[in-house]
Amino acid sequence: MGINFDRAKLNAGITKAFTKTAEVYAAQLQVELDTPEWQWTGKETKRRNGEVVDSPRDINDTAELLDSQQPVVIEEKGDVTVATIEYDCDHAAVVYTGWTDDQTVYPGRQWDKAAQEHMNVTQHFAEHLKKELGL
Repeated sequence: MGINFDRAKLNAGITKAFTKTAEVYAAQLQVELDTPEWQWTGKETKRRNGEVVDSPRDINDTAELLDSQQPVVIEEKGDVTVATIEYDCDHAAVVYTGWTDDQTVYPGRQWDKAAQEHMNVTQHFAEHLKKELGL
């Protein structure tokens, strides 16, 4: 009597589940940019797209930031698997940190932290892993 343990199947399932979870997380990042949950100091402002906004507001003005999200990159770094999701527009860092080159300070909006608050990453991973392993 005994049981079998297919380590290759488990490892492949983990990799696929992690990749799917990262893709869902990337989609949640986009939702956060488009959700009017972000506080802004000061008065109403007119955006480049003509919209007048106050606070709370979304981070999506011209959609340049939203459209600049790059595909998820999965990499093995030693014993760690890393999913990287980048935004490559010029003002991504300014929106995230609030700091500009001329030392003007705006409210930083860390949409990755909001995504983690609104998405249970562990639960998504577990659900994807169960599907991959046929459980």
